[in-house]
Amino acid sequence: MIYKKKSYEFGKWEREIVFPYILRIFDNVSSICLIYHMIEQCEDIYTYMINGEKIIKIEISRVDGNIILDSITSVLEYAKEMKGKQYQRYLKELLELSNREDCQV
Repeated sequence: MIYKKKSYEFGKWEREIVFPYILRIFDNVSSICLIYHMIEQCEDIYTYMINGEKIIKIEISRVDGNIILDSITSVLEYAKEMKGKQYQRYLKELLELSNREDCQV
């Protein structure tokens, strides 16, 4: 996995907009890690790992800033979906990511 450092602006936006949204959905959040970002025509799709246990996919409109919950799955289900039978290594990388200092809330 390749990790990129977040820009100050993105980190600020994330703390002010995305994290409060996630904290309304989950109780007892200790870590929030961005693991995937896809740019679409009218929205951005973000995939976050919560506490090393759950994966949440959200869509954020570039038109009005509206946030839509797409799905919530377990980390294990997500790893299997993304990597098929080769999921064990990816699962290990995801779990290591959840322990990084910059993912702690």
